[in-house]
Amino acid sequence: MAVTIWAKGAVLAALLCGPASAENIALVIGNRDYRDMARVVDADRVVGAADALRDQGIAVLAGEGAVLEDMRALVVQFEQMAPNADGLLVVLAGRFVQGGNDTFFLPVDTDLQGLTGLPGQSLPLSSVLQILSLSPGEAFLVLAEDGTVTEQGPFLRQGIGDLNIPQGVTVVRGAPGPVAGLLRDVLAVQGAALAEGGDLALSGYLPVGHGFLSSDAGGDTVALAAAQADAARERLRADGAEQRTRLAEQVSRQAQQAATLAEDQLARADAALWAAAQEMDTVSGYSRYVQAFPAGANAAEAGRLIGDMQGDPFRAARLAEEALALNRDQRRAVQRNLTALGFNTRGVDGIFGNGTRTAIRDWQARGGRQASGFVDAAQIRTLEQQAAEAEAARRAEEEARAAEALRVDNAYWRQLGSGRNEDALRAYLARYAQGQWSGVARERLAAIEQARRAEDEARREEERRRAEEERRRDDQAYWRRLGEGQSEDALRAYLDRFPRGAFSQVARERLARIEDARRTEDEARRAEEQRRADDAFWAQTGAGGTEQGLRAYLAQFPDGRWADSARTLLASLAPPPGPRVDPIEELAWQRALGANRVDAYERYLEAYPRGTFVDEARQRIEALDGGDRGDDRAAGEAAEEALGLNRPLRQAVEDRLAGLGFNPGQVDGQFDQATRRALSQYQQSTGLPATGYVSQDLVVQLLTDSVRNLLGR
Repeated sequence: MAVTIWAKGAVLAALLCGPASAENIALVIGNRDYRDMARVVDADRVVGAADALRDQGIAVLAGEGAVLEDMRALVVQFEQMAPNADGLLVVLAGRFVQGGNDTFFLPVDTDLQGLTGLPGQSLPLSSVLQILSLSPGEAFLVLAEDGTVTEQGPFLRQGIGDLNIPQGVTVVRGAPGPVAGLLRDVLAVQGAALAEGGDLALSGYLPVGHGFLSSDAGGDTVALAAAQADAARERLRADGAEQRTRLAEQVSRQAQQAATLAEDQLARADAALWAAAQEMDTVSGYSRYVQAFPAGANAAEAGRLIGDMQGDPFRAARLAEEALALNRDQRRAVQRNLTALGFNTRGVDGIFGNGTRTAIRDWQARGGRQASGFVDAAQIRTLEQQAAEAEAARRAEEEARAAEALRVDNAYWRQLGSGRNEDALRAYLARYAQGQWSGVARERLAAIEQARRAEDEARREEERRRAEEERRRDDQAYWRRLGEGQSEDALRAYLDRFPRGAFSQVARERLARIEDARRTEDEARRAEEQRRADDAFWAQTGAGGTEQGLRAYLAQFPDGRWADSARTLLASLAPPPGPRVDPIEELAWQRALGANRVDAYERYLEAYPRGTFVDEARQRIEALDGGDRGDDRAAGEAAEEALGLNRPLRQAVEDRLAGLGFNPGQVDGQFDQATRRALSQYQQSTGLPATGYVSQDLVVQLLTDSVRNLLGR
C-alpha cells in the first residue's frame, strides 16, 4: 500500500507539538484491487486527485490499496488531528458493506466472517461521521463505489446503506471517476461550490454556495455566526466588575461541568472502545483496548479473551464453521464425502467428534490447506466435488473390472466345453460360484444328482426287497424248526429272535394262555393251601369250643371258613346281656376280640369313643402292650427302614404271609393296613413282638415257616 502524509509547516508542528493555528485536513483512501472481491475501477484515481488539495496547502493523509492495519493507522492520525482543524474532508473509494444499521468501508485484505466480526475487520462510517461532527459547516464525507449491491450472507449486503448524518456534515456519493473530478475541480478550488445534479448525489448540510475552500471575500453563514459571537463576547468583557464576577462564577461552574463531562466522556470512550473490540473480536482489538485503558472496566476480561484466542490458533476457522450452522444431515454429508475419499471419520452419525476432526485435518493437509479441523462453505463444496469425482472413478473402475471378469468367466465356461459333464460343471462352480453360468451349472448338476439319487433309491429298494424276502424265509424256517411253537420254550425262543416276525402274534397269544393257566393253577393251589391251613388251625383251636380257642381262631382267620361258627359259639358262651348294645358296635367289638391285638382295639376305640366296651378295650390294650407298645412300634419301624426293602422284597414278604394263611391284602409291594395287620398276626402267632413291621427275625422266621410249609405238603 502507498501511504502519504503532506502538510505545511504549521500543520506538521500541530501534529508534533500541538496546534498553533487551525487548518483544513483531508483523509483520502482509494482501494481498487481486493483480495477476494471484484476490482473497483478508478478507485485509485481518487488518490491521484488529492494532489490538487496539497497544492492548496491542505494536510492530506492518503492511502492507496490500504490493508486493515494501514487503514486504521490513517484513521487514528486523522482522528488526532481533527479537533484542531477548521475544515475536515474524508474521501473513501472502494467496497462498502451494510449491516446492523451501519455501513462499513472494507480494506483490500478483508475477510468477511459475518456481522459480528465485521466491525473489527473494516472502517464503520458511523465512526467517521462522528469525527466529522467536530467541524459543523466545514465537514465533508465523499464516498465512491461502483454501484454493486449483492447479498453477503443472512445479515450483510454489499453497498452503502442509509447514513445517520450529524448536523453540519455534507455527504457526497458517486462513482470513482466523477468523485475524482469533484475532488480535483471543486473541493480543491477556492470559492468553488457544490452543485446538485449530474453523477453525484448530495445529502446532509447543503447551504447555497457551500464549498470546502471558502473565498476571503465571500465567507459563509458559519463564519459570520462565529464573528458575531466573538463580538458579543468582546462586549461582555467590557462590562463592569459585576459582569466579570458573574463571568468568573460561570467559568468556575463550566470548569466543574467540563471535569464531569470529561469523566463521562472517558467512561463513554472506554465503553465505545470496548464495544468496538468486541465487534472486532480479535487479539489486536482487545490489545488496543488494554493499551488505551490498562485499568479500564473491562481490562481483565480483555486479558482473558486475549489468552483464550492466543491458545486457539484456529479460532477464525472454528467461527467460520459455526456461522454455517450445519444441521445433522449436512454433517453426515461431510462425513460421507470424507469416507468416500479414504479418510476415516469413525462413523457417519452427524456428530463431528475426534474421528471426524482428524479426518478433516488429514484432508486439509493433503490439499495444502491449513489443517484446522474445521470446514467452511468453500471447503464443503470442494469436498462434495472431490467425493463425486472419486465415486465416478470408482464406478468406472468397477464397471471395467466387471466387464473383464465377465470376459474371463465366459472364456472359462467355453474352455470347459460349456458344462458338458459333471466334472466340468463342478470345476466351473469351484472357480465361479456366482458366475455368469453358475445358475445353468447348478441346474444341470441338480438334474445329474437327481438321476443318481433315483438310481440309488431303486437299488436300495431292490436290496430291501431281497432282504425282506430272505428274512421271511428265515422266519418261516425257524418257526417250523421249533415245531411251530408247540412248547413254551419254543415260543419264547422264537420271540427272542423274531419279536416282530410273521408268527409273533400267534406266539404271544399262546404264551398268554400258558401264563393264564399257570396263574389259575397257582391260585387254586393257594386257595387249597389256605383252606387246609384254616381247617387245621380250626381243629387245633376253635373245634374244642373253648372261648380261648375260638378267639385264637378268629385272631388268625377273622374271615376264615369257620369264622361265623366261632363268633356264634362265642356269643353262646357270653354272660347274660346287660344293657342293649348296638348290633354294629357289637360286631366291631367281636372282631376286635377275635383279633385280640392292640391295633384292633384301637380301631374300636376310634370308632366308638363312648361305646359299651371302652373300658375293657383299654384294659386289654394295657395288657397287650405291657406299657411299652409305643417304644416297640417305633423300634419296629426303625428296624424295617434299616432293612431298605425295595418293592420286589415287599412283594415277597406279602406272598410268604399269604402262603402261610395270613391275609396281607393285595400282593403289590405296598404295606397298607391289611399288610400291617397280617404282620402283627404272624408275629403274635410266632411269639415275636407284635409291632406290625418287618424285622430281621421276622424275615428268618418267614423263610423257615415257608420251607416247613413246602416240606409238609
